[in-house]
Amino acid sequence: MTFDDKKQLLKEYRTAETLIFELGDRLYRWGQLQSKVADASRQDIEGIMAQLKGQISRLGQLRTAVERAIEGLEDYALRRIMQLRYIYGADWDSVADSVGYSRRQTFNLHKKALELLQFAEDCTNCTF
Repeated sequence: MTFDDKKQLLKEYRTAETLIFELGDRLYRWGQLQSKVADASRQDIEGIMAQLKGQISRLGQLRTAVERAIEGLEDYALRRIMQLRYIYGADWDSVADSVGYSRRQTFNLHKKALELLQFAEDCTNCTF
């Protein structure tokens, strides 16, 4: 997996988090509607709900893959940089301040973390 592939998966984490929430809300609303419609329409709604559940599951797999890859970094500073940047969405200045390094040092450590980051083999289909 290339640096760009890894960065793309990492960046998709926050988007996946937002989409999971939005899809969960839609799923809830369809579930509420399901009890109020005729039997023929219930089947359509069940199909929609199944699709939403599938999307939520795939997004959950992406989040889990990113979290596991970051947790797999043995060095605390590298792990913390990746968590702050990709899981919490901190900007680079905030990341550098939080870990106590200069911005340049933080970039260098980020590059090292990307080199060491290992995604599970089944994560090749983690994108959405």
